[in-house]
Amino acid sequence: MDNSASQLLQIIVQELPTHAEEGAVATDKTRAALLDVFAANGVETSAAIAVIALIERLLISTCLLEPAALTQSIWRWMSYPASLLGRSLLNSLADDQQRWFVKDFWRDDTGRYEEQRQILHTLETRRCNYHVTRTAQPIRCVHVVWAFLQIEGRFLFHQREDRLRSEVANYVPLGGRLKVDDFPDDISPAQRLQWLQSPHEINFTGVNEHGLEREIEEETGLLLERHYTFTPWLVLRPLQKIEGKAANMAYTAYFIRCFCVTLNRDGLFHLMNRLCSDDTLCWLTAEDIAQGEQQGGRRVFVDALQQHFAGNQQQLIAALQTIPNSYANDWPLTKNEEVIVLPWQEDQFLRGVAGKEKAISCTLTHTEKAILLHLGWHGRGLEWTPTEGVLIGLQGWIQLQDASLLEQVHHIGVKLEKANLALLQSGDQGWVRLRISPKQIFFRDSVFSIEVDKTNLVFKTRLEATPLGQLKIFNQHFDLANHAPTLKDIRNQVKVGQDELGGSKNALEMFVQRNIMDAGLERVGLRKLLPVEKKCYRLAGVRDNFIEKPE
Repeated sequence: MDNSASQLLQIIVQELPTHAEEGAVATDKTRAALLDVFAANGVETSAAIAVIALIERLLISTCLLEPAALTQSIWRWMSYPASLLGRSLLNSLADDQQRWFVKDFWRDDTGRYEEQRQILHTLETRRCNYHVTRTAQPIRCVHVVWAFLQIEGRFLFHQREDRLRSEVANYVPLGGRLKVDDFPDDISPAQRLQWLQSPHEINFTGVNEHGLEREIEEETGLLLERHYTFTPWLVLRPLQKIEGKAANMAYTAYFIRCFCVTLNRDGLFHLMNRLCSDDTLCWLTAEDIAQGEQQGGRRVFVDALQQHFAGNQQQLIAALQTIPNSYANDWPLTKNEEVIVLPWQEDQFLRGVAGKEKAISCTLTHTEKAILLHLGWHGRGLEWTPTEGVLIGLQGWIQLQDASLLEQVHHIGVKLEKANLALLQSGDQGWVRLRISPKQIFFRDSVFSIEVDKTNLVFKTRLEATPLGQLKIFNQHFDLANHAPTLKDIRNQVKVGQDELGGSKNALEMFVQRNIMDAGLERVGLRKLLPVEKKCYRLAGVRDNFIEKPE
């Protein structure tokens, strides 16, 4: 007899047990009976045993046979529908003209990625979920390199190619999977594939580094050495997950190495220019990464990081916070004596340490002051929305694409330099910023206001719009219902302005320090809520009203 696969399978099809459409009436078929049929058709015993075992595995994996009967080497259908599925499968295998898809269904260039993905996802999900011991093995291995670029406490992430699925976590750190071209030239293509598709550490010199360099250039345009360097950070525990972009969907084992990136000045400006035009890049905080989602809907694929830290978000956040800033702070003015308090309604800047500030006059128009305050606002990292032609950069930089606005800023710089206040710094392509580090930038009191009612103190910023954009108003409420004596002093100070301070020495000052300053008002550039002028306390944001300071 012809022992072709089709002939052997046709014998099996002819000898399958039967089952009634209704009721439990059914016939059985023993393995021994199947062997006898194969022998009668001239099939060698070893071949018959192999075919029967293979078909039995198929029927068991699809749960079509009665388990109790199988323990006695008997094939018996679980039900009539089970018999139909079994016959459909085996008839398809026995008929060499049978296809389950159009002939080019699985070709890469047919555009059937979604259909392919759904089929693979269904099969792999069932394979994992219904494994008896829940230990199904991955059929796909992916070796990944990730680069963590952190500036000002935020990490740069990239949107993956599979970006049309809102339900899929599409944002990942810079980097990606290793490819065959990342290997040295003396490694054969077959060896490269073998390493890439095996669950073994890839230890060829430079492979991980070359892959990371390639991915960073593809995603950001940054060039190694010219713009940045990187160092190893962490090797994550392998992650096993049903995952894959487009139709590359399977139960996958991910092997991930993490690196830290350090930018130079050219790299910083290149990245800022890229961010202005590339909507696939975004910034995430350590908290966003730990939670796996950013407020606003961006979903983050960091399952491997979360697994590495056993789902402990605080440990993950702490680990991310150990990653050094990718760009060393390079503000020219950073010393305490270089602290600058920017005016708005006032005519003078203040410069120097708290309590010993030196007033410096510089004649600026109201618009020029607003622009300068806006640069300070951005320098402090506060929120704002740019107007058209203005782009938000890093490290206090703002790009001005409007030539007239840029010229106006340069004119402000000339005025400041004449007053011995060299505060502005310019870069290529219209980038400008204050030369002062964020912690050295403060605003005069006229930028703030305080309102008091029966139980509340409300602290606000007054400046809203400038030629550069719209500033987000800072609005902080303090419930002082349990501090009636102190609230009375504050209310009198705001509304009358001449009531003497009651209570023990410095009581109001202590109250403010303990109950209000901890709320982070300094973060918005308020140097002191209760400054002393002419030996009197004065609430910031309230002009010409004083509370006598106790001696």
